[in-house]
Amino acid sequence: KVGRKTYHFYDTEMDEGSEDKFALFQQLHQAVISQQFALYYQPIVDLRSGKTVVVEALLRWPQSDGSMISPDEFIPLAESSGVITELGRWVINEACLFCAALRKSTAPELKVAVNLSVVQFADGKLQQTVESALDNANLPANALELELTESQLLDDKDQIQSQLKSLDELGVSVAIDDFGTGYSNLGYLRHFNARKLKIDRSFVSALTTDADNEEIVKAIITMADSLGLEIVAEGIEDEATLSKLITLGCHAGQGYYWSKPVPGSELSL
Repeated sequence: KVGRKTYHFYDTEMDEGSEDKFALFQQLHQAVISQQFALYYQPIVDLRSGKTVVVEALLRWPQSDGSMISPDEFIPLAESSGVITELGRWVINEACLFCAALRKSTAPELKVAVNLSVVQFADGKLQQTVESALDNANLPANALELELTESQLLDDKDQIQSQLKSLDELGVSVAIDDFGTGYSNLGYLRHFNARKLKIDRSFVSALTTDADNEEIVKAIITMADSLGLEIVAEGIEDEATLSKLITLGCHAGQGYYWSKPVPGSELSL
């Protein structure tokens, strides 16, 4: 409630933004119903053997004109509207089926990583969704990795922690994405049964030109090693960065040096 003798500026962009958001939501809702989404995959490579050990499933929303609506645009809307739960269920199912097919044909030890939203923990049915997807694909639980950003773990942490503990007992592993940009407390993150840390690309991209970044990455690797956690460096784009990471003892890497995210039919292992 506002009192008298007050005034506000009217900005037409506020209305336009709301209208655009509502229109995108309607489009998003229809896209979920008609399954207009696609999964792209990016390899995660063991730096010691050079082999692809995991493929990360990345959600894409292709349009009829060949363009893409950015995940940065539609994922927050899917989360705020609750659509992300249904969409996330589809992603887990499709990713498990894709991984199972590759394990039968060309890569028997391959794993698949799927990004989670904190919203997917809200109804307490995440484990049921995961178990159903694994059964449907006839995929062992240890072939699935679930990724969360460290900042997400601060939301309703007790509920998330209990569900992640159950998933860990099932055999599914948890990876902490974008590590270094949020809370960054390794001891705290161990409470979530994390088995893997992914160093944020902002540290990796400047690794060979910024001594401070090198020290940060080195410290993360050292601490993670002491806790028995695997380390993945994101955003590797050149040989020099790769060599530096190998020298620092990093276990695995991901980035354009090997491949950008591509449709499953174009993935090369």
